[in-house]
Amino acid sequence: MLKSKKGFTLIELMIVVAIIGILAAIAIPAYSTYAKKAKVGEITNAMGALGNACIESFQSSGNYPGNPVIVSAATIANSLGITIPSTYVDDANCRVTQVAGNLGSDITVTFDDTIGTEFNGRTLTFRVAQGSTGVWAPAGGPATTLMPTYVPRSN
Repeated sequence: MLKSKKGFTLIELMIVVAIIGILAAIAIPAYSTYAKKAKVGEITNAMGALGNACIESFQSSGNYPGNPVIVSAATIANSLGITIPSTYVDDANCRVTQVAGNLGSDITVTFDDTIGTEFNGRTLTFRVAQGSTGVWAPAGGPATTLMPTYVPRSN
């Protein structure tokens, strides 16, 4: 009488391990990129709220904030009431600058290496003005050195 053997052969197990390895090689870098984009998204959301505060300031006083330059996330929180998460950015290098001729405000943050070493010292600028949509990395504005993959699209 023949007994039927149960279980997997070594070849079948090696094929499964190879498939899992291929999937992991694809998924891990993709997950890393998505996680970094989410962290940058947290900062860009705060910058958008700060842009709204700049426009509100213009509507109430007739001047955009940033003249003289508002420097540091703590000063921004005190003067405009918006907190930029200091988890991923260098607190001392958050700044709001008035665009020449009182035509808007430039909001610039400098990232530290918390998200990744490739972010250390990179900057992102957001320009806001009354009656127009905000522009990320504006032409003629302060240099944005953040990798293009992570710069949000302007409308």
